[in-house]
Amino acid sequence: MGYWGMNVAAIGQLSRELERSASDVDAATRAADAIVDRLQYCWVGQDADRFIGEWFQFSQSTLKRVPSGLFELSQRARHEMARQQYISTH
Repeated sequence: MGYWGMNVAAIGQLSRELERSASDVDAATRAADAIVDRLQYCWVGQDADRFIGEWFQFSQSTLKRVPSGLFELSQRARHEMARQQYISTH
């Protein structure tokens, strides 16, 4: 093994990237929700109702949780980074 410990600067960068990814996923989900919501103006019927309902169920149950998971991962990385900095200086 060639490396042992933590590259604090790299972990900080990765943490910021995770936060940006959380924002990107949230924005993409909101954009997709808006697009699917507009389907009601150009598609009517049971198939449309099923499609739209399935999308919003998926969106609410899965996609809306992704940003918070990424943000939590980012915060955990920052916590570990702070621990490493403390240990390295004491």
